[in-house]
Amino acid sequence: MEYSNFIERSVTIGIKDKFFGQRIKTFLKVRGKMISLNLLNKYLLKKLGQLKKPDEVVIIKKFPTTSTGKIIKRFLEFITRQLLDNYFQLQQCNHSHAD
Repeated sequence: MEYSNFIERSVTIGIKDKFFGQRIKTFLKVRGKMISLNLLNKYLLKKLGQLKKPDEVVIIKKFPTTSTGKIIKRFLEFITRQLLDNYFQLQQCNHSHAD
């Protein structure tokens, strides 16, 4: 199956990482069909190789865009930071309750 036929739009951003400096995160909008992330990861590995393959792939229904249709990457970066911050706060809270 050629997944590039199902990918309508994509954008890749760099996410700050304490260990690696930056990690690659790709957002994909697909054309009306569900894609198995496992098979999609295999496709990306084959197409891009291990070094260029994104560390994380997110399927998104709608991209945040400007009035001219340009994807607002800053918004995707902001959302990713917020989710990570909330995740780490939750982890810290769970660890404090485990003591």
